This record gives sequence, C-alpha cells and structure tokens, in this order.
Amino acid sequence: MTSPTPISSRRWLTPLVVVLVIAAGAAVAWWQLRPVATPLDAFAAWRMANPTLTAEQQQQAKTEFDQSLAALRANPDDFSSWMTLGSAKLTVKDYEGAVAIFEYAGKIRPLNSMSANNLGHLYATFLGRNDAAVAAYRRAIVNSADEPR
Repeated sequence: MTSPTPISSRRWLTPLVVVLVIAAGAAVAWWQLRPVATPLDAFAAWRMANPTLTAEQQQQAKTEFDQSLAALRANPDDFSSWMTLGSAKLTVKDYEGAVAIFEYAGKIRPLNSMSANNLGHLYATFLGRNDAAVAAYRRAIVNSADEPR
C-alpha cells in the first residue's frame, strides 16, 4: 500500500501549471502578432540614381512609386501596380531594383509578356547582359503568342 503524497510536495504543482499556461499563451500571442515580411518589403526602398531628372520628374516618379506601393499593400496581386513600381525604379535608374520587381512580376504571372519584355530591355540597354536579354525577349515572344496585339 502506498502512502499518500504529502500536501507540501504538491504545492509547487499549481503555480507551475499556471506559469506554463501563461507562457504558452504569450508564445501564441507573439507568434500571431510578429511582423511578417512580405515580398513587397524587399522592393519598397526608394533610391534616386538619375541626376538628370528635373525636380518635377523626380517627384512624379516618387509619386507613382508611392501610389503603387499603397496599391500593392492593399492588393499584393495587382500586376499593373507591380509593373508601375518597376517602371518608376527604371525611371530613376535603380536598375537592379527594377530587375528584381520585373522578375517577381514574372513569377506571379508566369505567362505575361510585359515583365519579360521589360527585363529584356533593361538587360540589353542598361546592364549590358545580352544573354539574359535574349532569354527574356524569347520568353516575352512565347508568352505573347495568345495576346491580341
């Protein structure tokens, strides 16, 4: 026959359970409330690299950029806003940023021809990457086969 456990040895059990429940609740709350990076965050930096633009042109490009960011925060699947965002980066000569955006647009809409065409233009005209330009132009041609124009 076993003797009952003394009450003094069970006193620690209730506080331990309470602490564990509170810790688990805090962990769940932290997990749900933590900031989650989105693809948009990677492209949200603005870098003016075109000193030949007038102040008005710079402001117009920045306005288009900011409006596209706002539209994409509301709807990350808005292809037109992705293209406008990339074009704004191209205007201010942020070529690497524009390439990243047009590549991302090609991933979310793999059958579009516009982002591939823009990549081909960037690679050939501004970055001197002719092999990449040819590949992008070929993809644009294949993707444009079903387009009306």
